[in-house]
Amino acid sequence: MLYTTAHKYHQAVVDKGQAAQLRVLSPDMRRHAMQSLAALSKFLGLYEDWQVTRRQAGLKWQGRGAVSFVHALLNQEAANAIPSLKETLPRLPTVDRVPLVFAALSGLRPSEACKACGLVYQLNKEGKLADYYDSELSMLQHYKYPQPFLRNTKNAYISFVSSRLVEVVAATPPTTYWGVAMALKRYDLPMQFKDLRKAYATLLRKSLEREMIDLVQGRVDGSVFVKHYYRPLINELRDRVLTATAGLEQELLPLIKEPTCQPAS
Repeated sequence: MLYTTAHKYHQAVVDKGQAAQLRVLSPDMRRHAMQSLAALSKFLGLYEDWQVTRRQAGLKWQGRGAVSFVHALLNQEAANAIPSLKETLPRLPTVDRVPLVFAALSGLRPSEACKACGLVYQLNKEGKLADYYDSELSMLQHYKYPQPFLRNTKNAYISFVSSRLVEVVAATPPTTYWGVAMALKRYDLPMQFKDLRKAYATLLRKSLEREMIDLVQGRVDGSVFVKHYYRPLINELRDRVLTATAGLEQELLPLIKEPTCQPAS
């Protein structure tokens, strides 16, 4: 989808007039087109040129509007995510189950969850897992690895996950986001990977303040994160997050080891 969109609007990377035409698109389509062009410009080594073109064309990054948010609520995306996940897991290979469970219990974006699983697996093999996972705080320290986790407006600083979950991840060869997506498509499964992040936030909202959830999900800038990164807050945050996710973890972890159910022919 990104490739198709980038091919359609590729001239907008360096052409202000072409870029300005994106303003007539719907907000969701415009955001998707801009994401595609940002990826294309990085691949071509023209990212700075694209940023200049984007500003000259009056294009600004915008999140989902209120209408989209209400639409999401009406479609019960977050409410349906976990039941759908429980139905989906037994039909997938173990290698694809782990990042889905990890995403549900960490609140990371799909690509971040897969990268985190891969990093846990690799560092564990190298005997360096302690550099990433602070077992005392039950905290994955994403901020130590800026390249995959700190990306302008989409950041992941920390995740609180149990040592039990980390052990499962460390013992499972990693896959990519596209690998999981293709597996879901191959077995004709309706699970929406991205909805697990919404379900996680909804779960935490029952017992945590919004500011705490924003910190856990990376919706603060770097200076705010550093300012609040001190042990009293982190200890409290860890306890409240792990308490909130404990029940879900007890439900999901056993599903990773269940025999794979073959889809009906």
